[in-house]
Amino acid sequence: MKAAALLAAALGSGACVTSTTMLQTARPADGGRVGLGMSVPISTRFVSELAGLAGTASDRLSEAEDAGRPVTEEEQQEAMEALMATVLFQSPPVTELSGRVGLADDLDFGLRFAGPAIRGDAKYDFLGASDDHLHLAGILGYAYHTDIGASIASSVYGLAERFDLAEYSRHDLDAALLLSNDSGSWFTGYLGARYLAAFASFEGRLADALEAESGRIRTDTSAVIHHVGGTAGMQASVYWFRFLLELTVLKVFFEPTILGRRFDLGGYLISPGVGIAAEF
Repeated sequence: MKAAALLAAALGSGACVTSTTMLQTARPADGGRVGLGMSVPISTRFVSELAGLAGTASDRLSEAEDAGRPVTEEEQQEAMEALMATVLFQSPPVTELSGRVGLADDLDFGLRFAGPAIRGDAKYDFLGASDDHLHLAGILGYAYHTDIGASIASSVYGLAERFDLAEYSRHDLDAALLLSNDSGSWFTGYLGARYLAAFASFEGRLADALEAESGRIRTDTSAVIHHVGGTAGMQASVYWFRFLLELTVLKVFFEPTILGRRFDLGGYLISPGVGIAAEF
């Protein structure tokens, strides 16, 4: 069951490529804005344990293959859970390309591409033109994940070729409140509060090449993963260019039921981020 816990933690605390950063101030774009950003999501739980789990599962499968015997149900179950955790775990930086366009004086719309995740959001400045320096914006966003994305961990231990991810689906809904203050024409500091709900489901099994004693078992898992946290950042402006530096910290609330057992796998996700944008 330790393997199941690691699987769930991988999905909730660092799974699949996604963007957890803001990389924008509360001021809506006047015209157009394009940007390039990078963030490094770091899970505070199970990172070191995942490598040992994957290594153990790989060794047990190799022993069965070398001995010419079928994989037992216990080995199959352990390996499948470990492999799913390995595939889902994401350690590389997330690179994203974004664009925003002003729709009105106080409203803009943005698109963000982060690997296989496509996110759209609308931002409205409640203070509008009433203050030239202080801005308070509400943001509503939706993200669709076309795939699970690349994973450094999935290539380790030679496990990826032994695992079939039959189905994967993830949709994110999020809301944020963002406050920023322009100090002169070149520097802006901003603070934000954010809530994100990720609706994820997947189905996986061991690959056909592996012989098992009792047939290959399949695992279907679905969960809603809640994230609550905040962002602090700064933006420096030079002519049409904007340089951004920020830190996002999210508390993850995740209680999935895997193989009939419920787990409480809350943790923290820390994402430092940098970005550069141009406005025109």
